[in-house]
Amino acid sequence: NAEYMGENERKKRLSMAHTPSAIVAEREIAGPPVDLSFKEYKTFADVDLEEFKREETLKKAKSPTNAETKPKPSTAIVLAGSEGEVRKTKVKLLRRSLRFNNNLLENLNGFFDFLRGVRIDPLKLSWLDLSFNKLTKADQVLTELPCLQALYLHGNNIARFQDIDKLALLPLRSLTLHGNPIEEIRNYRIYVIGLFPTIRNLDFTTITLEDREKSGVLRQMFGSPRHRKPQSP
Repeated sequence: NAEYMGENERKKRLSMAHTPSAIVAEREIAGPPVDLSFKEYKTFADVDLEEFKREETLKKAKSPTNAETKPKPSTAIVLAGSEGEVRKTKVKLLRRSLRFNNNLLENLNGFFDFLRGVRIDPLKLSWLDLSFNKLTKADQVLTELPCLQALYLHGNNIARFQDIDKLALLPLRSLTLHGNPIEEIRNYRIYVIGLFPTIRNLDFTTITLEDREKSGVLRQMFGSPRHRKPQSP
């Protein structure tokens, strides 16, 4: 019996010695946008976060579970000499987009607390739709979104360049402002292009080299649009 137990122990230790060790790495992929449009919310505090979480849970329960629509962790085995090393990749869905259009927002008070409540990291938010609300300016809080590349503000009540110029600090690639009173200012498009040197698309229209040249001429003639008050038509 002692000899049998000793042999079993030896086999167990040998097996453990050759068991591949697991290294888990995390891979982040973009998840679907959080969509809270057409809700008539007046403030971010109006959102029932508990109800939102319940709805999200129901969506997950109803979503397809086949391999084509649901990402699964991938596993690769890398041999190192006589021992194997198992590397597992854990897929993590990141929420980088928010639709909050067609509501009744007048300001962005409580925006960061709301983002965390719907499980969006403010530091990773890259796409934001605030169109068709009642905003009169781009709140300072937007400048604290370092990855924001697309911002939709059309259909609000923004009337002055001074109300949006702070957004030039962002790495924006796409911006919309049409449908605001600011659109009625003479040379509106050229001024906005001058304010935002990084954008490639304004009001769903690609910015051309000619647009850039006109913006440069306007700056040479009148100075930066950030520091002068444009004249109305």
